Amino acid sequence: MLKVGVKIMPSIKKGYIRQIENFADYFEIYADLNIKCDDNYLLELGLPVSAVHVAHFDNGVNFSDNSKKEINLLALKRALEIAYHFGSKKIIFHPELIEHGLCSVNNLIEFLKINYDSRLVIENMPFSSEGIGHLCRNYEEIKEVIVKTGIGFCLDFTHASEYAMRIGLDSEKLMRKLLLLNPIHFHLADTDLSKVFDLNYNETHLNLGMGDINMELIKKIIPKKSEVTIETPQNLQKQIKEIKYLKQ
Repeated sequence: MLKVGVKIMPSIKKGYIRQIENFADYFEIYADLNIKCDDNYLLELGLPVSAVHVAHFDNGVNFSDNSKKEINLLALKRALEIAYHFGSKKIIFHPELIEHGLCSVNNLIEFLKINYDSRLVIENMPFSSEGIGHLCRNYEEIKEVIVKTGIGFCLDFTHASEYAMRIGLDSEKLMRKLLLLNPIHFHLADTDLSKVFDLNYNETHLNLGMGDINMELIKKIIPKKSEVTIETPQNLQKQIKEIKYLKQ
């Protein structure tokens, strides 16, 4: 049976955790660099923490940029600590942005080989964020990283839809192709796909049904015994509805 989880950010309220855990199957924690395992809001969690998400570009992290070695290692260490504390089997990360000419898939692969952990999972990305192109937004680059490092893959349906729209590709064909990489985790939110052509596009996560992602297609193609984290705004009634919708 499909398991649906909720993303836990440092801004989440304790009362919200207590309410949503009556409907979700697990939590996925964003490993912000400013949090620790004994932070109060983490101690409130009453569900398994199936996955931990490494801090990303918003925190200055970019595994493909060798000049950021110190903060990259700090971010990975923090995620590993949280995963160890909660017994999480998946540590998801963004391959990040091409900030300058020295960012590359080869640098990313080298970093992952040196710091390999069997729980590491790479997530596919949209075409760009804030006007800067992403690495591993297409099937070929993701496959290369997976094959050369032996890590897992998280299929973000929203990112795939955004990338497909931006380059004029059929989203169903892209999603089905990405499914051939045997993803072990999934992310999902809604979004306004018409915005992907904006020069400084930066994705906005919407509650399911508030944008134009093809949710019925996703429900149709997602493997039935998967774990999918909803990355939607934390509106209790809307997230409860989303969980029930995905489980139907």
